[in-house]
Amino acid sequence: MISNILKNQDMIMDHLKNGPTFIYDLDRLSEHLNLLQKNCGDEIKLWYACKANPLSSIIKELKNHHFQFDVASSGELVQVLSCDVSPQHILATGPGKNATFFQKIFEKKISTIVIESFAQLEMSDRYSKMYQHFPNILLRLQLEWNETEKSVLGGSSITPFGMDDQEAKRCLEFIPKTKLNFLGFHVFQWGNILVEEKLFSIWKKTLLHCKKLFPEFSVMDFGGGLGISYDQEHFSKLSSFSPLNWEKILSQLKILKNECNLKEIWLELGRFAVGPFGIYAATITEIKSVFHKKIIIIDGGIHHLARPALVQESFPCEILQNINNKNGNPSTYSVHGPLCTALDHLGDYPFDETPKTGDTLLFFQTGAYGFTESMPYFLGHTLPSEIIMKNGIHQIIRPHQEASQWMK
Repeated sequence: MISNILKNQDMIMDHLKNGPTFIYDLDRLSEHLNLLQKNCGDEIKLWYACKANPLSSIIKELKNHHFQFDVASSGELVQVLSCDVSPQHILATGPGKNATFFQKIFEKKISTIVIESFAQLEMSDRYSKMYQHFPNILLRLQLEWNETEKSVLGGSSITPFGMDDQEAKRCLEFIPKTKLNFLGFHVFQWGNILVEEKLFSIWKKTLLHCKKLFPEFSVMDFGGGLGISYDQEHFSKLSSFSPLNWEKILSQLKILKNECNLKEIWLELGRFAVGPFGIYAATITEIKSVFHKKIIIIDGGIHHLARPALVQESFPCEILQNINNKNGNPSTYSVHGPLCTALDHLGDYPFDETPKTGDTLLFFQTGAYGFTESMPYFLGHTLPSEIIMKNGIHQIIRPHQEASQWMK
């Protein structure tokens, strides 16, 4: 991935004169998607969680590789349909489906809905009669876990996602009174898992719970949760973006499918599908020392890349100018953005070479949960541009926008 960036170093440096930018390597993404789809067969169905990155160029690349799409808002639904994705290949999710979202789901004849409450089931029944469209449905469950570990999806905490067993039983009793087609269950409350055995343990426990609740169902949707590495040392040593073994995961999923007599198992991949194929580039504007702590300030920050502030985990980072020139004698710098808040801290990094004002910092693994997860309008800074690299050629998808272009 880095080699493709180096081939276009002059382009990046020139483009950064107008502000930070996101760069997506669609050539490497295409290779990765081929590997993900290989050997899935008819047993494992891969969906793409659009919340990870809804850029149309990325959606079209996934569509070309036969992914189907998970949308969690009317905006995401319109975006996916505008990329010529068939309604038969769309799954509508989300704990807060309002009337506008429901109306679009049924107007556009979306194939499958994840039901997160009895109220959503009643809404689906009402709209199905109104539009004479009777979609597939999955019931999303929220399970209790003994582990105390937290997750952005809830983990062992109580969240608005899905329903408990009592609500699920109420739904299961109501479904036969409708014309909705019940397929099975959706359970997903752990994110960015980096150990296969933990995934397998969660999946097995989930299946046993669902079978006990309702023995006869055909589809289990495990959501996402497959992780990529954000650890700086781990990332710099690994040739792979994740310690997970995809073939091992596929093999285990097929075993679970057969043991539980299911027709299909679904995964909704987000960061594992696209995260490694994006880079965020920003320019060092100042370097200083405060109480002997070395500080770098850049022209980008959490207004473009909010994840470090949200989950207190940094993206791997390198200095572009020194990426092939390391002396093995690192010195730690604390990297901050320009916002008037101490929250604008992107991480502490051991840089081998002394950074200089005007150098470019590259933040890796930013293909997912980057710009669209951020707070871009805070303090009126320039919005970042977005560039795709395909067939070795770069294309500006979204140019920089100064505040005067959007501030009303």
